[in-house]
Amino acid sequence: MKRLDRQFGMSLLEVVVALLILSIAVLGFLAVGSRSLLGSGQADFRSQAVTLISGHYDAVQYFDEHQKRIYVQTLAQSIGSASDIDDYIRQVQAVHIECQAACSRDTLAKLSAWQLAQSAATARMTVLAKNCQTGICWALAWGDDAPQIITDCFNPVPKNSAHCFVLGDE
Repeated sequence: MKRLDRQFGMSLLEVVVALLILSIAVLGFLAVGSRSLLGSGQADFRSQAVTLISGHYDAVQYFDEHQKRIYVQTLAQSIGSASDIDDYIRQVQAVHIECQAACSRDTLAKLSAWQLAQSAATARMTVLAKNCQTGICWALAWGDDAPQIITDCFNPVPKNSAHCFVLGDE
C-alpha cells in the first residue's frame, strides 16, 4: 500500500487565520468608506453655505455703515434664544417683513438679513454676520446644536470647526 506524505487542502487553523485577516481588511475598507461619506456630507454643507452667502455678498457691499450695522444686528436677532436647529427654524420662519414698492434703506437691510436667515434655516443651517476690516464676514453652522455653536465659529480655533464655515476676511 502506498502512503501519502503530502497534505491536500487546508487545516482548520489556516482557514480561521485567513478569515481573520480578511475580516480586518474588510473593516478597514468600511472605515475608510464611512469617513469619506462623512466628509462628503460636510462638503455639501460648505457648498450650500457658499451658495447662500454669494447672493448676499454683492448686495451688502453697497450698504452704508448704518445699514451694515442693522444687517448684522438682525442676523444676531435671528439666533435669539433658539435651543436647537428646529427651534431656530420655527423662530426664523415666523418672521415676515412687509416691503412693497417703497421701502426704506434700513428696511431693505433688515429684509435682506431675514431672507438670508430663512434660506439658511431651510437648509438646516444658522447664519451670523459681523463687521470685518473688509466689510461683512459671515459664519454658518449646521447640526442639531447649530444655534449654540454659531458664535464660536468666529473664534480663531473654533471647537466645532467641522460644523462651521466662515466667509470673508477678518
